[in-house]
Amino acid sequence: MIGDACLGLWIAAGAGGMARERGRACAAALEILAAVESFNAARPDGGIPIRIGLHFGEVCLGDVGAGEHFEYRAVGDVVNTATRIEQASKRLGTRILVSGEVREGLEGFAIRDLGWFGLAGKRTPVHLYELMGRADDGDGEIRDLIRDFEDALAAMQQGDWTRAGEGFETLARRRDDGPSRFFAGLCADSGQRPPLVDGIRVVRFDAK
Repeated sequence: MIGDACLGLWIAAGAGGMARERGRACAAALEILAAVESFNAARPDGGIPIRIGLHFGEVCLGDVGAGEHFEYRAVGDVVNTATRIEQASKRLGTRILVSGEVREGLEGFAIRDLGWFGLAGKRTPVHLYELMGRADDGDGEIRDLIRDFEDALAAMQQGDWTRAGEGFETLARRRDDGPSRFFAGLCADSGQRPPLVDGIRVVRFDAK
């Protein structure tokens, strides 16, 4: 427990184990979201908001403290970045965000590319994706959303703000989609349009 949040760890060694644990973490995130949504549906006047951020990499595990007070903690940049990814979900209107490190080689899930983000306190941009469900759920609407959104995102990366903005606006109206609303706003406001950083447009989230 960390304040009003929870930190979960999936530990593995070896390439095969790491890929398996990343998949297990994604599956757990979807199950948590489904459980909370079911809980909220039965309590329309007192639901629980939830956002989940997943990142992958090395951490240090051990006792942290002094004297008679010690806590077993995970320490490292991966933990901090996972927190920043979860916080980005509030700006984007999503529920589960995963980093490119989690996404790499992952199969069996419906995942939407949201582009590159400069997160608070991070020098290197992070590639973020939205975990939307399992690939075999049979939701054709989600597949269409992912395809059309990524078309608009590609137009934005190319600097075609008109085509990108129209694509995002259409999706925002069709599905009341948080990321589409966010990017439509960026395209419409010339002062907010993400700049090119090493050939990639990076959205800055400077505030925690």
